[in-house]
Amino acid sequence: LPETRAYHEVQDTVNKSSKVLKTLFPTKSLDLLATLSREELIGLLGSEPARFGDYLQPMSSEEELKCIELSPQQDFEWDESVASQDLAADVSDDVNGLALTLDNKSSYLGISSITAIIRVIVQIAPDTKTWILNGSAQSADPYQECPRAINEALLPDEMLCINAYFTHVHNSNPLVNEALFRSKYLSGPQSDSPWIALLNMVLTMGSIAVSDARNHAHFVFYRRANPHMTLESLGAGHLEIVQAFAILGGSYLHYLNKPNLASVITGAALRMAVALGLHLEPSQKSEDLSDDARLQFETRRRTWWCLFCFDTWASATLGRPSLGRWDPGSITASLPTALDPEVSSDFGAICLRTSVEFCKIGTGIQDRFARAPLISSREILEYDTQLLRWESQIPSQLRELETKNPSLRAPCGLMRSRYLNLRLVLCRPRLLISCLRQENRTVQQPEERQVIDTCREISEATVQEVAKSWFKNQIWAWNAVWLLFQATMIPLLGLFSDPDHENVPKWRQSIEKSLSLFDEMRDFSLAAQRSCEVVARIYQASEKARAAPAGAQREVQNEWTWLEGQFWPLQQDMDWFSFPEYGDVTFDMGFLAGAHDQSPH
Repeated sequence: LPETRAYHEVQDTVNKSSKVLKTLFPTKSLDLLATLSREELIGLLGSEPARFGDYLQPMSSEEELKCIELSPQQDFEWDESVASQDLAADVSDDVNGLALTLDNKSSYLGISSITAIIRVIVQIAPDTKTWILNGSAQSADPYQECPRAINEALLPDEMLCINAYFTHVHNSNPLVNEALFRSKYLSGPQSDSPWIALLNMVLTMGSIAVSDARNHAHFVFYRRANPHMTLESLGAGHLEIVQAFAILGGSYLHYLNKPNLASVITGAALRMAVALGLHLEPSQKSEDLSDDARLQFETRRRTWWCLFCFDTWASATLGRPSLGRWDPGSITASLPTALDPEVSSDFGAICLRTSVEFCKIGTGIQDRFARAPLISSREILEYDTQLLRWESQIPSQLRELETKNPSLRAPCGLMRSRYLNLRLVLCRPRLLISCLRQENRTVQQPEERQVIDTCREISEATVQEVAKSWFKNQIWAWNAVWLLFQATMIPLLGLFSDPDHENVPKWRQSIEKSLSLFDEMRDFSLAAQRSCEVVARIYQASEKARAAPAGAQREVQNEWTWLEGQFWPLQQDMDWFSFPEYGDVTFDMGFLAGAHDQSPH
């Protein structure tokens, strides 16, 4: 029909016109272009191609949506089975949010993940992945070699592990009543499954706290707990089994670098806790309860809030919704109180109360990241103000006694680490967008500049904090390596996005300090050496990118097209080293996490 033909001709003309406009003005909206004179349009054409920020308008809601939405074509799968993988198997790892496997698909991650930074680096400097691949042969690492069988006669003394647990782990997450636990342990062997599961999970984490990264005794204790933590055990509500699952999902599986499995287990433990009513405060007044009942209710409160914190801490860099973890209208459990009213130094209660308030802010940030449009600079600064206020209100007891009391050293260090990391994660998305658009600082809004500067300042402060406070203990060093890797990616990104920035020498100094710290911590962190290798390779790639001739790097692609078509993979837990165009290049992808599964065979 003539009408149909005319319609298609008009549509074709519009499409061609749109293509021409996007080619000439890739980052400019049609509304903006329509307001410019001929001279201004010609001036835009003469702009330096790598600098798109001079006339850049704020991103629209639609563009922001494209930056965070999950691609409908993406099919996410993952495999973090503890029992099925051998020692050389790749593991998914929460140090950088990548699925380090060659044969599995990946889990969903949002823009707050480390994957986003790596994708931006590769987008800015496409040859980076080639340079990293060319030097990626994995060095031998004795810390990854787990014996097929562990001589149980050589296991550390159980009481030593229990003492280590309550010294280095307990105050961070005091869900277990120490006095009752020790009393039950000393009363002799027990046959009930919930107790066996809890005891051996305490021994698992205690053995990690008392040993270095070459010691795999923790896996023996975990194997003892495992038969008592099955699907069947999920069907029988019991406080001790909830506590055992909390330690498994909140701590141990993260130590093994299995964040998705940890998230699932913690979620199951939260559901069990709700079924047991741990989220509710008893109707009786405290003074009307017996001492035993008061102690029981306090243990229930602490278990609930520890689960709340475990889930929040683990979710900070995943970019996933909290699914209602915190609802003040339905969660009525009081904050932890001292077990003995006569004792003011119940550090477990003090640390947990402080962490709960932090996690309430963190949950709000997590949920905001999971919603469209992309978080604005103003919102970021408002959340950052909340975090700064929280930090200023940390109880003075913790600050004063941290260096004097061994049981506070790891908890206080972890508290500061999580605070710095959440501020870093909060500011990072605006930095990524700025780097993608190659924005000129002079055209950025003051709030945008403040967020970007804050992100870089926190990164530098984090490296200094780790250098100052880390000590030879796996509980602290394992978390310090994770934090350090997160922080070091910021100056690495800067070397690619802004190689002529006045702070480049400072960024290089920070990166080199991190590399030195990774090496120092390798005896006490499974991930230290592999994290060091990855940072070193990206650092070397930045040198090659800077030294490459002007025409050697592909021109930065059309930002608009890339946002529409290729920003989606930022949401993936992506195996970014697996590029089919490089044919037979393969490696052991556990090199980053360095925490191979230690299943019995």
